[in-house]
Amino acid sequence: MLQACIFPLHITFTVDIYQEEIDLGQQIIYFKIMLQGFLRIVLYALLAYIIYKFIRIYQRLSKKSSTPAQTKKSAGLMVKDEICNTYLPKEEAIKEIIEGKEYFFCSKECRQKFLESRK
Repeated sequence: MLQACIFPLHITFTVDIYQEEIDLGQQIIYFKIMLQGFLRIVLYALLAYIIYKFIRIYQRLSKKSSTPAQTKKSAGLMVKDEICNTYLPKEEAIKEIIEGKEYFFCSKECRQKFLESRK
């Protein structure tokens, strides 16, 4: 059981287990020790976070330098599908030449529909 008595100039705490009194000077010392411990924990957490960030940055840099991205670069020329009116890269389109004119399709189904409509 913890009891506190507050007087104008003197603060005492009585702990029933040990039956000892703690004066203000000792309380300040205990407070400083607890504050130092708390600040150490905060400092260690901050240090761990900084180390974690450096490791993540290093992993990203090493990943970028070791394996370059294999992205397919297209010429940028887009063509229109005659049936569904979608645009797609010319390299990926299905090409059909009818009467000297080029037609482009997104799929075999669209190509087949176009050929059937031309008959």
